[in-house]
Amino acid sequence: MSSDQIVINVDETLEIDYLVEETSDSSVSINGSSNSNPPSIDYLKKQTAVINPSKTGTYEIELNGQIIELRVTDIPSEPVAKSDLVAWYPFENEAEDETASDPSYGDLTDYTGSISGATKSNNGVTDVLRQTSSGTAYDLSGNSTNQINLPDSAVQTGNSTRTTMCWFEVFEDTGDRQMIVGSANGESGQAWEMEVYNVYNGSGFRQQALGIHTWSGYNITNSGVIGLNEKHHFAATHNGNPSDIQIYLDGEPVDVENNNHNSSSLNTSSNNHRIGYSEAHSTGEHSFEGLIDDFRIYNRVLSDSEIREVYDATKP
Repeated sequence: MSSDQIVINVDETLEIDYLVEETSDSSVSINGSSNSNPPSIDYLKKQTAVINPSKTGTYEIELNGQIIELRVTDIPSEPVAKSDLVAWYPFENEAEDETASDPSYGDLTDYTGSISGATKSNNGVTDVLRQTSSGTAYDLSGNSTNQINLPDSAVQTGNSTRTTMCWFEVFEDTGDRQMIVGSANGESGQAWEMEVYNVYNGSGFRQQALGIHTWSGYNITNSGVIGLNEKHHFAATHNGNPSDIQIYLDGEPVDVENNNHNSSSLNTSSNNHRIGYSEAHSTGEHSFEGLIDDFRIYNRVLSDSEIREVYDATKP
């Protein structure tokens, strides 16, 4: 018995064609056979099932022996805050920037990246906007230099306001920081690095924590907020004051400790933007061991509710 999954939005109409067997059909006959046992005839008729879900949830539908899993969601038909979305990498088409040349997004520039060593995985987050049951992610594990290279100025530069976010899954505890996104040239204050922490630069250690490193300080969560082989959504916002950088885990703001940051301006470099790697560190240092999916860059600080909306729209 086969099984498929269909994802639709609540209050949409779904029509599914299927075949059923009928007992007889007088318009069909077999002539000209001398065999006393003529071939049998299967009488099939096409039927259409019309489904109008009114509530979200996951359901099983059986149509003539075929099991269909129906996931009903309640999400916007377009990306959250679309007009402020500068670059979007759902990774369905390599490292293509979904916003390129589309005036309905926040930037017409094509920030399509290039893949270096990373491999595609079908174990990404659900891609509801494209009506598919599972999205494509990139696996950065296996080689310390695997990365996805982004064009200059893809990440908001200087001290500009921003929100960056993605889904990720860590495969291995390396005992070191692991770079989800690295935008840095090694100069103080000129970085924007989204990291998984297994060590803490300063007084003590942090394990299974998330942080933002700007090369002038850290904003880091408590230990133990993530685990291995778990899919999580990581978002971070900057409002113009590095000491106010806020981190979100799975759609919710989390407590963040400000370490060494002050009110001095952030000055993020316009080059060396990498996913799963940072050019500012030694070759292979702080590489990412796991999956990264659905990386987005916004040109403003998204609200708590907007970040939650993105999480709800893409969660597995």
